Amino acid sequence: MGKWTKKALNFLKDNKSALKDKKVALFVSCGAANDQKSVAEGWEKYLKDVAEEYLEGNPVDMGLYGSVYDPEANHGLLYKLTSRFMKKELEEKGLDPNKRHDYRDWDEIRSWALGLANILNE
Repeated sequence: MGKWTKKALNFLKDNKSALKDKKVALFVSCGAANDQKSVAEGWEKYLKDVAEEYLEGNPVDMGLYGSVYDPEANHGLLYKLTSRFMKKELEEKGLDPNKRHDYRDWDEIRSWALGLANILNE
């Protein structure tokens, strides 16, 4: 919640020089993409800043996609703490915080992936 996983960041860090000559794309699924007001912040924090810190070159593409809120999921202590804030936001939007909400736009994700395949095949 609110950050890349250690495993993913360690992969980028450990393979920074090997990825230098590769076509690399980054994408994230996060709550920042759930609301238009926070998309720019999410793009900066979760894509641009990560690319600048962990890649030697620019990614061929980046994608920022919505997340899933699942009150039944058990993702540890941090999730439990932040879920309180998410519940409040859902209630303010008139949504039931006891139901699962999927903010991913699968058509957009598929379109991005197909475009990325074309870039990688060039």
